[in-house]
Amino acid sequence: GSDEWAAVGLNRPITTGDRLWVDPGGRAELHAGTTAVRLGGGTAATILNLDDRATQVKLTQGTLQLRVRALPADQQVEVDTPNLAFVPREPGDYRIDVSPDGTSTLVTMRHGSAVLYGDTRSIELARGQRMRFAGTDLADAGQGSYPAPDSFDQWRSEEHTSELQSRETIS
Repeated sequence: GSDEWAAVGLNRPITTGDRLWVDPGGRAELHAGTTAVRLGGGTAATILNLDDRATQVKLTQGTLQLRVRALPADQQVEVDTPNLAFVPREPGDYRIDVSPDGTSTLVTMRHGSAVLYGDTRSIELARGQRMRFAGTDLADAGQGSYPAPDSFDQWRSEEHTSELQSRETIS
């Protein structure tokens, strides 16, 4: 209910309208049903919608990893950036990077498929594809240089393995 930034502790509930900033070198993880959202350092995000049917996050800069374990027909997951709207079509593992100035978005499809929406068109990406977009009409920003796997990828992988092991223990 405040417009002031405040530090939060572990396991703080997040709701629609919350704005999140992860300091450089930091990391954050959010869970909403069968969806995990992991944020890297230097990331700014806003929770646009969070309820039983929708998880919608606005990523204005930084790195977001989206892990969707299940996607029932009545639930929607969406990540909005300054350049596009990203909507997974099936369970999967996705990484979205937005440049600090918000002029480009890099989408990395590790597993799964998704539809990306621009102002006047949409495209579908599938597992293994990686594209950089500029503007708001899904203009290809060119191959450029894609970052090599980094410490965020290592953390994501460790968290995913930990998640799988905890589900096996519960089963």
